[in-house]
Amino acid sequence: MPPYYDAGRLRRKIDREKKRVEKAQRRLSEEVRVRTRPPANKLCVDVGVRIRAFRLAAGLTQLKLAGIINTSRTAIIRIEAGRQNLSLKNLEKIGKAFGRKIEVMFK
Repeated sequence: MPPYYDAGRLRRKIDREKKRVEKAQRRLSEEVRVRTRPPANKLCVDVGVRIRAFRLAAGLTQLKLAGIINTSRTAIIRIEAGRQNLSLKNLEKIGKAFGRKIEVMFK
């Protein structure tokens, strides 16, 4: 009997292929999970919205603001979107760029 008619061999080949496909699907789902963004912090979003409003009112581009506070444009994008925590040092630099004083209030 030819080997391609062997039911056991064919079953093992199908099982190996199923395992290979399942492994590839698990790897793909893990990669997708790693690439998803964590939810933005509400405080960071609120601060980012205010910074964007001040930047637009001052007529500055993201690139110009980044140059003033000595950071990258992508950092400004993340700050305005609320995806980056601001250090007090950078917050102070941003305040100076807009001619504003930074005040912290706990409610």
